[in-house]
Amino acid sequence: MTEKMKKKILFITPPFHAGVVEVAGKWVPLYLVYLAGAARKAGYEAEIYDAMTKFVGYPEIEKKIRESNPDFVAVSVITCTSPDAIEIIELAKKINPEIKTIFGGVHPTFMFEEMFSQTSALDFIVRGEGEKTIVELLDCITSNQDLSKVNGIVYRSEGSLEITPERPLMQNLDNQPMAWDLLDWNDYQYFIIPDSRLGAVDTSRGCDKECTFCSQQKFWNRKWRARSPEDIVREMIELRDGFGVNVILFTDDYPTPDRERLERLLDLLIEKKVGQYILMETRA
Repeated sequence: MTEKMKKKILFITPPFHAGVVEVAGKWVPLYLVYLAGAARKAGYEAEIYDAMTKFVGYPEIEKKIRESNPDFVAVSVITCTSPDAIEIIELAKKINPEIKTIFGGVHPTFMFEEMFSQTSALDFIVRGEGEKTIVELLDCITSNQDLSKVNGIVYRSEGSLEITPERPLMQNLDNQPMAWDLLDWNDYQYFIIPDSRLGAVDTSRGCDKECTFCSQQKFWNRKWRARSPEDIVREMIELRDGFGVNVILFTDDYPTPDRERLERLLDLLIEKKVGQYILMETRA
């Protein structure tokens, strides 16, 4: 067994709750499925503990961290979940000070100085799109290499913050490794449809518009990148046949700017008899 294979990363969702969202369903933490898939493909052991969806508190999270005994604890953070995210990593450090803690997501991408000022338990922040960055960061920590060579991170060094250059966005979103098997699928439902099992698919990333209320234009640099219809349908069928998913949420900010692509996707859904309910939002 290699040194890398001995290392484990535990991804945890903060136990934060917002009734407006949760009244309709229990939602897959899709970003963690991508990150865990990338880490596992690179040779690390990965786990996902969706504390938010399970409606558990800190005693259960503590129990999970102790049972998992991870080398890394990673939390994806938005503004409203940041206090809970901080409490998670402080708990992890209390259990084992050797655990390396990692934040990612929209809030720490832009508010990294604030995040580091609020707790001494935070070791690293991954800024922006995370799949490639998380793997390079884990590799660098594991092999004790120069952290400044990893694009897209922030970390402490000799009393100050080191901010490495921004990582370019991935050009090809097809065939990304997905850790679907790490989810407890009994947790995910869309309450509007009886006996449903709710999955999620990211058919594209970003948006090229300039809505003043939206942080995503900054996070994705106002770039829109799309997966191929063939790859989307392949994944939907995998979720249906492998995990019993009969409702799919398209998580895109803007899934419909390319009419030809969207029509091709709809044609394939009919041709392949995919037969799933689809939830989506788009813009006029």
